[in-house]
Amino acid sequence: MNHFIQRVVDVQYGVQTLQTCIIADKHTHVIMPAASAFLFSMTKDKGARINSVKSYAATLVSFLNTLAQDPEIGGYGYGSVTDKQMRAYLELVLIVHKEVTLNTVEQNITRLNQFYEYCWKAGLIEDRPEFSYQLSDQKMREMKIKGGIKKSLDPFNLSEQYIPYSEFNELLAYKPRVGDYENARDDIVLKLGYFVGMRAAEVVSEDNFTLPRINAAISEADKKGDKGYLLFVIGKGSNGGKPRQVYIPQLLRQQIVRFMHGARKKTPGNLLICKSDGTQLHERHASDTFSDAVKCLIKAGGEFSKSWKANKARCYHSLRHCYATNFAQYLKENNLPRLLLSERMGHADEETTLIYIHFNAVLHGDIETQNKILPLVHKKHLLES
Repeated sequence: MNHFIQRVVDVQYGVQTLQTCIIADKHTHVIMPAASAFLFSMTKDKGARINSVKSYAATLVSFLNTLAQDPEIGGYGYGSVTDKQMRAYLELVLIVHKEVTLNTVEQNITRLNQFYEYCWKAGLIEDRPEFSYQLSDQKMREMKIKGGIKKSLDPFNLSEQYIPYSEFNELLAYKPRVGDYENARDDIVLKLGYFVGMRAAEVVSEDNFTLPRINAAISEADKKGDKGYLLFVIGKGSNGGKPRQVYIPQLLRQQIVRFMHGARKKTPGNLLICKSDGTQLHERHASDTFSDAVKCLIKAGGEFSKSWKANKARCYHSLRHCYATNFAQYLKENNLPRLLLSERMGHADEETTLIYIHFNAVLHGDIETQNKILPLVHKKHLLES
């Protein structure tokens, strides 16, 4: 049974209202001062966003609950943890019990180190901790072998992130915002990930989906008799981002046009995806829309709620992975070069495309393609390592 839980709270700090996290006893509601002060310092001093603070809070909750309840670790006070107990937590709890990856273990080490450093500097503990944070040689070997196998076969964890169309279609019915404008806008937001391969920040960027550029792209497509249309977007990368050309399929084109001339008609400005007053949305809007929709679906007990519960790695970026995987199948069915997938995704390294080609082959039981691609995937990771 969990002893500590995390909560999101608003804290008045001078004239500002800061959203942060606290950690408290689940039953008595007594606040855990050291952990809560550390999380508040992240918000106030480092300007950390709430999702980052929540992630740190989850790490601390796991650690503190283990101290309070796990007999193999022992002890109740975070200030009395020994190096041996810390190693036991990393190996027995995180690796053996929770089966996390080596990257997650390293993330926990970094966060716990920051927490203890804060506690010492703030005078919450007398002695500066000297944890080695070392895993046993055997455990390190096991983790590297496990990670190496996973990396060479499925480095993006596509097996957990892939969303079949039926499950994605159900998700569309659980968008969290119910106003006509917001509902129509967020339906497009989700589809731009699944059917176009857009990243969350790219969807709301001022550089991409502007009405003049969309209208110009549609006019150009009409001249060529294309039922969809091509659009240049600016993705992530240095020097202002890397441009790539994406394709808006026919059904999504029609939906965007209906939105422009319908629900969005009275909205000022030139952004397709924006607030009702025409101003730019936060770069996490797409990600928050996705995660909130998943929560609504699970709470309502949707048809595929078990699948959504089981695949916790799914996020908005998973939609981009789905697009790449599905497009890989389209290329195969139409005997088109895989370079087209690299271009649509904006891969800096064309070989990254092999991961999606291989996963799609696994998904469809295409042994012939697997046998062709797998040696290339292994070779790529061997050279990188």
